[in-house]
Amino acid sequence: LLDILVNGVSIGVPASIYATGKGTIVDSGTTDTYLPRRAADKFKAAWARELGPGAPKYSNTKVNYTPDQIKRFPLLTFILDNGVRVDVKPSAYMEQAAGKYIPRVYLSEASGTVLGANFMQDHDIFFDAENRRLGFAKAHCSYASSLSALQKVDPTLRLLDSPSNTKKLYYNSSSSSTAVAPSMNISM
Repeated sequence: LLDILVNGVSIGVPASIYATGKGTIVDSGTTDTYLPRRAADKFKAAWARELGPGAPKYSNTKVNYTPDQIKRFPLLTFILDNGVRVDVKPSAYMEQAAGKYIPRVYLSEASGTVLGANFMQDHDIFFDAENRRLGFAKAHCSYASSLSALQKVDPTLRLLDSPSNTKKLYYNSSSSSTAVAPSMNISM
């Protein structure tokens, strides 16, 4: 990770801060994104600049925002090696719960950076372990389109509510239900 832009403006943290300790990892097994503590003040200042005067301070707790502030949630752009830019929309990093919002970009990592699943949302990620590289492409992901595509291969596939009230893909079989979990973890 070389830089983070908040609505197109660098937060001004040197790339060496993101690379300390374990460095920057892209981890599909981690739900959220974790930035180094040493980036916190500059990230919070950029957040405050975008939301405007009177906005709540950035924190990872449930916060009430006005409709105008919600419209101002910024686009986060992560600048990687070789000019790769990954845009993360507010819908990927803001969680809504009971009418309040919780940012899911944490500013608490002791060293290094973890770019989790919310960083990957709305992207196809190619993990090329053999050549120790990643590829990113914008994608439109939805359960409905995934189900439709998979049903062409296997018409027994159905979308059902799971016990946790989230949508999951299951094979509709009389003998058992097998979850389809299209995720991949690669340690390099």
